[in-house]
Amino acid sequence: MLPLSLPVLATVALFQTLTYWNDWFLSLVFISDNHNISVQYFLYKMMVNIQYLSSNPNAVAEITRAGGMVNFPSETVRMAMVVVGVGPIVFAYPFFQKYFIKGLTVGSVKG
Repeated sequence: MLPLSLPVLATVALFQTLTYWNDWFLSLVFISDNHNISVQYFLYKMMVNIQYLSSNPNAVAEITRAGGMVNFPSETVRMAMVVVGVGPIVFAYPFFQKYFIKGLTVGSVKG
């Protein structure tokens, strides 16, 4: 029974991996130390900080007075965050792919 259920177990394992990887809310609620936060929560905090700085004219005035840049690259940062957030899952998927193909071929054999 176990060899036939390997595709199902691989699917559940992939879904649990995705759920654990994309979880930023538990870091928001339970972790107060910045050294222990998850990658997704760090990306979330970075995006919120960029949105705050780009929408707050007082913060922009302080940054320009200190010699910083005026326009924040919010779209570029968002695309870089997508690559960082999806990268490990893209690398993990080929390890699960053989089980998906095996499950498709087992389900297609008739007779």
